[in-house]
Amino acid sequence: MKKLGLALLAIGITLLVSGTLMSVTLALYEITTIPTHGASYQTLTSVSLSITGTPYYGGNPIDIDQIKYYQDGTYRTSLTELSKYSWSVGIAQPSVGSHTFNFEVYIELIDPTGAPYSWLWTQVGGSFTITAPPATLNGDWYIANILITSSGQVISLEKTKTIAFKFVKTAGTQTPTCTVSWTGPESGSITLSSTATNTWEGSYTFSQYGVYTVNLKATDGTATISFSILGTFGGGIGISKDLLARVLQIFGGSMALVGAALVAVDIYKERKS
Repeated sequence: MKKLGLALLAIGITLLVSGTLMSVTLALYEITTIPTHGASYQTLTSVSLSITGTPYYGGNPIDIDQIKYYQDGTYRTSLTELSKYSWSVGIAQPSVGSHTFNFEVYIELIDPTGAPYSWLWTQVGGSFTITAPPATLNGDWYIANILITSSGQVISLEKTKTIAFKFVKTAGTQTPTCTVSWTGPESGSITLSSTATNTWEGSYTFSQYGVYTVNLKATDGTATISFSILGTFGGGIGISKDLLARVLQIFGGSMALVGAALVAVDIYKERKS
């Protein structure tokens, strides 16, 4: 008899078996298993069976002799008793896809000669699914549609106050959160919005010119995509070589910080002739 978890109200019956009266008591109990019928798992490296309540046979609490685990119709292993009515054992990770499982529960009985023997008392089975783990987040950061390809990259955006930021996801099944924050002459942050499939965008207009530290971060909770770059933007005539060298000297020690994008904004304003 196969069950997907069992609960029985306590009743008592009397059977006549080979001329001998045998009393059988069925008590309220429930069997639970891992895997569970109909469940999905990314990882399944152990199986277990537990009984809540006290099952009876022959008027006495049953004595579990062994529990065998079958997967996809093949015997895999026997469970180890952890405590009364609780068993578990490690298994190899199943492949991605659908699988069947079955626990065979054997109890110990005594034959008429007084010798013990193992008897199949019940079975609990069903099916489960192994799903593929989510792909690791990957993608590209852009500043003003300029691809950020490596740390130390220098960007020059002369006469530009409004800067556009974009993250394009190239791998990953989770939805990332994409943020840009900055400190300098002014501080602030924005969260990019989804504008197309796997694309997040946002922009900000800087009202003050100066040197900014800009932090780019795309994360799905398990992985983070970030770069460390140095660039210039603003409404001036562009950054001078001397200023760029000074900014590099000031911030060079921070270039290795994960997620920090160092953007130097021209401190010179364009003067009308």
